[in-house]
Amino acid sequence: MKIYIFAFILVLSAACSDRERSNPLDPQNPSSKGKPGPPVLYSTRDSVYISWSHLQFSDASSFNIYVREENESDFRLLEKVQPPLFFYWDTGCEYEKNRWYKISVSSAGFESVLSDEVQIRPGPTFLWATDRFRGQVTKYSHDGRYPVLNVRGFTEPFRIAMDTTENMFWVTDLWDGRLKQMSQRGIVANENISLLGMTDFAFDIGDDVVWATSYNFNAVARFNVAGLKELEISTFNSPWYVAVNTDSNKVFVLNDNSGEIVRMNYEGQIEARKTGFEGFWSMVYDQKRDRLWVGYLDFLIAVDDALGEMVTSQQISGFTRVAEIAIDFETGDIWCIDMVEGDGQSRVLKLSGDGDELLVLPGFSEPWALAVNHYNHHCFVAEGISGKIIELDAETGIRLTLNETGGSIANMVVQTLE
Repeated sequence: MKIYIFAFILVLSAACSDRERSNPLDPQNPSSKGKPGPPVLYSTRDSVYISWSHLQFSDASSFNIYVREENESDFRLLEKVQPPLFFYWDTGCEYEKNRWYKISVSSAGFESVLSDEVQIRPGPTFLWATDRFRGQVTKYSHDGRYPVLNVRGFTEPFRIAMDTTENMFWVTDLWDGRLKQMSQRGIVANENISLLGMTDFAFDIGDDVVWATSYNFNAVARFNVAGLKELEISTFNSPWYVAVNTDSNKVFVLNDNSGEIVRMNYEGQIEARKTGFEGFWSMVYDQKRDRLWVGYLDFLIAVDDALGEMVTSQQISGFTRVAEIAIDFETGDIWCIDMVEGDGQSRVLKLSGDGDELLVLPGFSEPWALAVNHYNHHCFVAEGISGKIIELDAETGIRLTLNETGGSIANMVVQTLE
C-alpha cells in the first residue's frame, strides 16, 4: 500500500512541475520569465513619459521605475508608483543626454526581476512623418525612436511641411489631390485646397498663400489658405518641384519635360528660365544663400543667384541617382541620397555648401526621405520599403537611433518647439 501511495505522490509532483506557471512574477513562467515587459516611452522637451502594462499584475502593490543617465554605470530607483496609476512623468531631464529605464513590480513584499531596458534622448523637437500606405501621419519623439501621436483619416499622405508662424502642418493626400492643414494635435482644420494630380507644394508664410504643382495636368496654381484658387497657369510641361522665396514672393518651378527651372513673380509672370535640367530627381531652395540645389541621375548642381542671373556654380559628379536633398539652413550643408537598387546598396552623403564631401555613409536600402534637425544638425533617413527611420550624427555619421516603424515613410519634417 505504501508503494502505491509513494508512486501516486511522484506522479502528482511530476504533473505539478510540468504545469505551466501562470504567475507572471514567477521566474519560471515561460512567457514573462518573472519580469514585466519594458516600459513605453516618449519625450516632450525635458520630460519623459513612462507607461507600462498593468493587465497581468492585478495584485501589484507598486511599480518601481529605475533610471540610468548617460555617464552613469548603474540603474537607480527613480520612483515607486502605486496602482491605479500606470504612468509617470520624469521631468527636468537634460537635453541631448541619453537615459535608460527599467521597471519592476512589487507584490506582497516581493519585488520582481527588472524588465529589459529602453533608451531615449529627450530634446526640444518632434519628428513628423507621413506613412503613405497606412494612411497616417505620425509624430515621433525628439530622437525619432517613439511615436507620440498617430493621426489617421488620410488616404495616401505624401508630402508634409510646417507653417512655423501658425504652428500648423500641411499634408498632401495623393488619392484625392487635396492639401490638408493639420494642427499639432492632429486635428485636420482645413482640406479645401484641391488640385487634380497635385505633386508638390510650397507655403509662402509672407502672404499666407500656397503654390502647388500638378505634374500630370501641367498646372501650377496659387491658393489662399482658405482654399480659394487665386491663380492657375496651365502652360507648363509636367511641372514637378516648387519652391518660394518668402521675402520677394518669387516662385521656382522645375519644369520636367522641358528640362528647365522657371522663375515667376507673385502674379505668375515668368521672369527667367534656366535650361539644361533634363533627367532631374530632386530640387530644394536655400533662401538664406539664394541657392537652388538640383539632383540629377548622376550628379548634383548648385544654382546661385537664383533671384538674379541663376548661375550654375557647382556640378558634383560621382552619384548613381540623387534621389533626395535636405538642407541644414543654418550651416548651408546639404544631405543627399544616392539611390542604388538593392539591399544595402544606397548611400547617404553630407556635403558642405561649397560641395566638399563631409560624410559618405553606405549601407542603406532604398532610402526615400531625409529631414535635418536644425537643433542638433543630425539627419533623419527613412527607408521607404523597410519603414526604418534612422538618425545620423551630424559630425560622425554614426547611426544614433533606429526605429523600425513597419510602415512606408514617404516624407518627414522636424518641428522645433519654442
